[in-house]
Amino acid sequence: MNKEKYLIHDLDQAEREHICAYDLLTRMAAALYYEDLKEAKLSAVDFLNTIKEIEKLQSRKVNHDKLVNVARELSLTGMDVAIIQRSRA
Repeated sequence: MNKEKYLIHDLDQAEREHICAYDLLTRMAAALYYEDLKEAKLSAVDFLNTIKEIEKLQSRKVNHDKLVNVARELSLTGMDVAIIQRSRA
C-alpha cells in the first residue's frame, strides 16, 4: 500500500480496506476452487465495494492536495488564506 495516496487520518482505514480486499480475493479463489459460485459472487461484490472505498479514500487525498495548492497559490499573490477542516470525532 502506498501511504502517500491517503490522508494521514485515513491511513488506518485504508490499511484495513487493503487487508479486506486481499482476504476477499482469497475467499473468491477458495469458493471458485470448491465450486461454491454463490459465495464467489458474494465475495466479488464485497471486493468491488472495498475497491470503491479505497478509491474514495484516494480521491479525498487528491482533492485535499488540490485545495492546499490553491491556498498556496493564493497566498503567494498576497491573499490571506486559511484552510479550515472539520474535526473527526
